[in-house]
Amino acid sequence: MLIDKEHIGGVVCLTEPHEIEHRWAAAKDDWEARGVSYFWLPIRDFWYSTSLENVREAVKFIEECEQSGKKVYVHCKAGRSRSAMIVMCYLMQKHGWYSTAAHALLKSKRPRIVLWHDHWLTIEQYAKTFVWGVKQ
Repeated sequence: MLIDKEHIGGVVCLTEPHEIEHRWAAAKDDWEARGVSYFWLPIRDFWYSTSLENVREAVKFIEECEQSGKKVYVHCKAGRSRSAMIVMCYLMQKHGWYSTAAHALLKSKRPRIVLWHDHWLTIEQYAKTFVWGVKQ
């Protein structure tokens, strides 16, 4: 099981309600019953993004898990866009990286990622606002 094999202690779920209802992935109760912290941020699939505040909350959850010694599993349905966007923002926050460095690392680990225009806008705005602290 993923929890044991990868020592997962936290989950960021980025799927929409209808994706969870079809039970292709474990639901909140399933994770929490196994002692795994759970954060749900539903984001529409494909070309859509979410607010900077939502991204920041997801990154904070990952940071809190990490500070507690937990590994975090970030997932959407295909693991190509929504999860990549959140993980890139986390990597930029943690390491002070530009988006190009975060993208290069993520792409080297998961070549199938695909980020659309709105994802890139969110990533760049996140970096300006939270990583670099640029005032609007």
